[in-house]
Parts: sequence; C-alpha cells; structure tokens
Amino acid sequence: MTTIPVIGKKRGIHTAVKVGFGIVAGLVLIVCLMFFTPIMGLKDVSVETGDLTPGDEVRAFVLEQETGRPLPRISMTGLSRDIREKFTKSEYVSVRWSGINTLHVTVTDKEPVAAFKTSNGWVRYSSHGEEIDVVQNDPDLVNIRGGSPGGIEQALIVVQHVPDLSRVESVEAQKENDITVVVTHEESTRQIRVGDSSNIEKKFDVAFKLLEHSKEYVDVSTPDTPVAR
Repeated sequence: MTTIPVIGKKRGIHTAVKVGFGIVAGLVLIVCLMFFTPIMGLKDVSVETGDLTPGDEVRAFVLEQETGRPLPRISMTGLSRDIREKFTKSEYVSVRWSGINTLHVTVTDKEPVAAFKTSNGWVRYSSHGEEIDVVQNDPDLVNIRGGSPGGIEQALIVVQHVPDLSRVESVEAQKENDITVVVTHEESTRQIRVGDSSNIEKKFDVAFKLLEHSKEYVDVSTPDTPVAR
C-alpha cells in the first residue's frame, strides 16, 4: 500500500485555499466594480407610457435623479414610488434594467371615467374616484351633476360599482343620500335611484334585473323593497 507524503497533502490544501481566496477576491472585485464604479452607472432611460403622463418628462426626471448611479444601487421600488408621486396622473409604474447602463420605465395612466363641471372646466375622475386633472372641453365621460362635495363623493363611489359603465349617461347627485344613475336601456333611458352608496352592489343587481319591467324609473334605495314604474 502506498501513502501520500504529508508534504504533498499540505501543498494540496494550500493550493485549494489559494484558489478559494482567489475566487472570493474575484467576486468581491466584481461586486465593488458593480456597486462603486461608473461601469454600470445609469446613462439612459427608455419610457413607455400612455396619453396622460409625458414620457420625455419622466425620462428627464429619472436621469436628473439617478444619472451616474450604478444600477445595482438604484432601488426599483423606490424609483417607481418617486415617479408616481411626481406624475400624479400615473396609476402604476414599473422599472427594470434594460441594459448594463439603461433602465426601462413603464407607466400605466389612470383611466378617466367620470367628469364634473366646475367654473374652471371639467374635473376628470378615475375609476377609483381620484381626481386626475381639469380639461376645458366636455369629455366623453359619465357626467356627474351634483351640488355638495358629499354628493360628488357618493356619486364617484356609485360609479365604481356600476356593472356596465358604458351604459351610464350621467349621475344626479344633488344630495349625498339621493343619488340617481341615468342609464341607457333598449335605445331609451332609465333612471335608477340608489339613494346613497351603501349596499351598492346589491342595489345594482336588483336594479338591472328590474329594468326589463320598467319604462322610466327604478328605485332601489331600499333594495329589499324596490319600486319600478
């Protein structure tokens, strides 16, 4: 039986240790280059967005805030949050790497679904009841006709729960507890009085079933005892 000399074993161990240290040192060097040198510094940004948020302004904002910063040190979540806070018409923002020195930003805008006329123009609201902007021309959206801020707030909650928003022409909201939705049905219009926004899903479920039995008006403010005429 042959044996490996002790000195040979030691040399093998020393070689393995050196290789291990070399690998670790190489990894540390790579990490340092990535995190602390301009090799992966941000140089360009591509932006994909909708009609409401200007892509060139998003690009300029990101470059001003992050140019030169190594990509591994840029928080994608934090940058997405900053973009949403800066560009308030955006609803969702995602940021990802698209190259060694490039980021790609995708912005999904809020969708206007309703509008309320004021002395300054038409205030457009999203499907979540958020104010988006003010436009001067009458937008092709659900028209909220209301008086008090409470009435408008209730109307926006009601709009969020309409099963088929394309059928809604307007929402009457003079009082916050007296909301009426005007919808199209068989080439004519019907009024659905919902009262306030409480139990609204049940109210609409009952109302749309009763539209077949009404000529002009459905009252589901008390959904367990509805009225159709």
